[in-house]
Amino acid sequence: SDAEGLHPKRSPETTGRPTPIWSPGKTKRTTVHLFSGNVDTLLQVGRLDQLDAQLGATVADMVGPQEARWVDDTCIDREHFRFFFTKGVRSLNWGMTQGVGLALRHHPISSLTALGYVGPRILRARFYGQGKYRSVIVAYAPPNTEDRSDQERDQFYLDIAPKYADCSDMDGRIILGDFN
Repeated sequence: SDAEGLHPKRSPETTGRPTPIWSPGKTKRTTVHLFSGNVDTLLQVGRLDQLDAQLGATVADMVGPQEARWVDDTCIDREHFRFFFTKGVRSLNWGMTQGVGLALRHHPISSLTALGYVGPRILRARFYGQGKYRSVIVAYAPPNTEDRSDQERDQFYLDIAPKYADCSDMDGRIILGDFN
């Protein structure tokens, strides 16, 4: 079950329910700005700081970067955002490939209740808000190119389908992705 891969991300001093990201109260609505995009690679020195600065200048609250090519499953804080990355895949021909992430502006961090690194192409997170939870899946499909087989693309969709189905029926579901 994917639930075993999801783990709480609240700080030890937090008690009770997490701060909701989606609404400050039952009668008010808050807009959450979601972005998704292919960042090509973040391995070059300074690229993560550059991305943080660029996102910091936008209204984005949550971003699903694809093709991050990070070297390990990790969490990194920067000035404007906290970044969670899945480990990319080392290729003989291309160096590091794949890898997805989730970038959260610092204010919604407390509403993150679970995070699961599903693989180099899929990440799943769960947030509390407006009296219920929201599940977010960040995905990066294999490109439709000659060096990628139909079997590899089919396997990606076979992998993502149960992750979507594993989300509670009560959760709002959001998919941020590059589906090539």
